[in-house]
Amino acid sequence: MKNNTAIWIMLLVIGVWGSTFPITRLVDRSVPPFWFALWRFVVASCVLLFCCTTRWRKIRMARDFPWLRIFLLGLIGVTLYYTVFTWSLVYTTASTGALIQGFIPVCIVVMARLFLGERIGVVKGIGIAVSVAGVLLLVWGSASDPGSAHPLRGNILMVSSVLLWSGYTIMLKRMQKIDPLLLTTSLTVAGTILLVPLTLLASPHFSFRTVPVSSWVAIIYLGAVASALCYLAYSYCIRVLPTTLIGNFLNLDPAIGAILSLLLLREQISPAQGVGIGMILIGIWMTTGRKASALAPS
Repeated sequence: MKNNTAIWIMLLVIGVWGSTFPITRLVDRSVPPFWFALWRFVVASCVLLFCCTTRWRKIRMARDFPWLRIFLLGLIGVTLYYTVFTWSLVYTTASTGALIQGFIPVCIVVMARLFLGERIGVVKGIGIAVSVAGVLLLVWGSASDPGSAHPLRGNILMVSSVLLWSGYTIMLKRMQKIDPLLLTTSLTVAGTILLVPLTLLASPHFSFRTVPVSSWVAIIYLGAVASALCYLAYSYCIRVLPTTLIGNFLNLDPAIGAILSLLLLREQISPAQGVGIGMILIGIWMTTGRKASALAPS
C-alpha cells in the first residue's frame, strides 16, 4: 500500500517537472531570464525555510558547516544553471530543450569517470557515443526551426545547462552527510542570494507593471511546487521505492516535457530531430541501465 502511494506521488512529481518546460517558455515572453529565475527561487527559498522551521529540532547544523562550498554549489546549481536554463528557452523550443535535458544522466556518467574515477564499460561507452551524436543531431536539426527565435543559440545554452547540472551533481556527492532538507534549503537560499546582484546588473530597469498575473501564478507554481515541494516528495519516494524504479521514472521526465510542449505550445519536431531523439533515448538506456543517476533539476 505504501509503495502504491509512493508510485502515484512519483508520477505526480515527474508530471510537474515535465510541465516546467512549456511553462518556462511561456513566462519567458514577459519576464527577463534573470528576474524569472530570481523570483522563482525567492518563492522556493521561502517554502523550504518554512519546512526547515517545522523540523528545526530534528536538524543539526554542525559548527564547521561548509558555507564556502554551499555558496559555490548554490552558484553552479541554482544561480547559473537556472539562469542559463531559462535563458535558453527564450531562443529554442520547450520540446527540444526538454529532450536535451534528457542527456543529463549520460553527462553525469562521463563526469563521474573523469573526476571520480568510476568505471565505464563497453556498453556504457557506446551509449555515451550514441547520446552525444543524438544531441548534436538534435541541436543541428533545430537550426531552421520557425518556432524559435534563435534555436542554435538556445540549444547551445541548454547543453551548457546540462554541463552545469552534471558538474553540480558530481560535487554534491561529497555533501551527502548533511541532512537533505537542510542541504537543499542552504543551497537554494545561497543560490538565490547570488542571483540578486546578477539580476540587478542584467536588467536594472525592468518594470514589474508589465508582468501579467498569469506569469506571477506560473512563477509561484514553479518555485513552490516544482522547486520545493516536489523535492520533498521525491526524497520520500527515494526512501520507499526501489532505485531501479526511480531511475525509470526520471527517464520519463524529458519525454513528458517534450509531449506537453508539443500539445500546449503546438511545437513541431523535424525528421532530423526525431532521429536525434531516438538516439538520445537509446543512449540513455544503454548508459544508465536501470539505475537513477541524479535528481532531475527541473
